[in-house]
Amino acid sequence: MAAKPTCQELEQKVDALSKELARCKGSELALRESEDMFLKAFRSSPAAKVITRLADGTIIKINESFTRSTGYSEETSLGRTSIDMGFWTMPEDRRKVIEKLKKRGSFRDLELRFRNKAGKIRLGLVSCELITINGEQCIITAIEDITARKQTEEALKKAVEELERRVEERTLELQIKTVELQEVNSALRILIRRRDTDKKDFEKKVLSNVKELVQPHINKLKKSRLNENQMMYLKILESNLSDIVSPFVHQLSSRYAVLTPTEIQVAQLVKEGMTTKEIAEVMGSSKRTVESHRDKIRVRLGLKNKKTNLRSYLSTI
Repeated sequence: MAAKPTCQELEQKVDALSKELARCKGSELALRESEDMFLKAFRSSPAAKVITRLADGTIIKINESFTRSTGYSEETSLGRTSIDMGFWTMPEDRRKVIEKLKKRGSFRDLELRFRNKAGKIRLGLVSCELITINGEQCIITAIEDITARKQTEEALKKAVEELERRVEERTLELQIKTVELQEVNSALRILIRRRDTDKKDFEKKVLSNVKELVQPHINKLKKSRLNENQMMYLKILESNLSDIVSPFVHQLSSRYAVLTPTEIQVAQLVKEGMTTKEIAEVMGSSKRTVESHRDKIRVRLGLKNKKTNLRSYLSTI
C-alpha cells in the first residue's frame, strides 16, 4: 500500500495549487484586460471595422465608424453574413479575401466594391487580418471608403485627357497655320522677286529705248550748227535725261553719296563705255577736266593705287 502523504507534503501541495490558481487568475485578468483594450480600440477606431468568424463568415462585432460609413447597425448586422446582407457586391470577393489570409495571414489595401444600406455601390480600400477571439479564428476587416477620392481622380483624369486633346488640336491648328504662313511667305518671295525682275526689265527697256530712239537724235543735234545757248540746252537735256532713265545713277547715288552730281554723271558715261574724249565732248569739258573727275571717282570709291578697271567696277554696282 502506498504511504499516506504527510501533513507537510499536503501543505506543500496546497500551496503549489494556490499559486497556480493565482497565476491562472492573473493570466485570465490580463487576458480580459487585453481584450477590453482591444475592444475599446476597435469601437473608437476612425476606420470602419467589422469582425467575422472565419468558419462561416458570421458578423460578431462592428464599430460605430462601420455604421456611419455603411449605414448598417448592430441590429441589422450581428449574426448575419456579409453575403446574406448583400454587403459585398461580388460573392467571390469573400473567397478572394480568405485565400489571401490563408497565404499571408493579413493583407492591406485591396480595392473591393461594397453596397451600403441605401443600396448604393461604393468602392472600399480593404485591409484584413486573422485574429483569435476566445479560441476561435476570426477576421478583422478595416474598410476605407474611397469612392469620392476615386471619383475625383477619374474627374481629374478626364480633365487631363480633355486638356491633352485640346492641346493636340491646338498644336495641329498651329502646324496647319505655320504651313499656310510658309506657303504665303514663299508666294510673297516669288512675287517680290518677280516685281524686282519686272522693275529691272522695265528700267532696262526704258534705258534701251532712250539710247536707241533718243540718244541718236541728240548726237545728230550736237553735230548740227547750234548756237551757244542751244548747245547748252541740249547738254542740259541730255544730262537730265540720263539721270532720269538710268537705274545705275540711282543706285550709285544711294550707295556712294560722297560723289558730286558731276562725278555721278561722269561715272554713268564711263559705265556706258564712253572714252574720256567722248565724255568731254558730251559734257562740253576738256579731257583734263574729265580725267580729273575720273581720278576723284577712283579715290572716293577706294580704287586709288589699285589696278581695278573703273568701268568694270562700275558695271558691278
